[in-house]
Amino acid sequence: MTSIINEYYVWPVELIFCLPFPSRNDAESMESYLHKKYSRYRLFSYSTQKGSTSKEWFDLNKNHVEEIKNILNIIAIAVLLNFFKFNIFI
Repeated sequence: MTSIINEYYVWPVELIFCLPFPSRNDAESMESYLHKKYSRYRLFSYSTQKGSTSKEWFDLNKNHVEEIKNILNIIAIAVLLNFFKFNIFI
């Protein structure tokens, strides 16, 4: 998180959820879905010290953040259920 703060001069930065996805492809698919869902809230005002802009910044309100948390909670439950289902029959 410190590297993000130092690179983009943003504060505060808060980790709202941590979820290990079963695969990189699954994680990238979810990231793509969230980028599309919230694309109208994208910000281009943050840039690195070298002047590069990032497509990773969004102007989201608390309701948007809660919605994302709920989506990720559903995914987490599905991942856990799949894990237990798989391991019960091994």
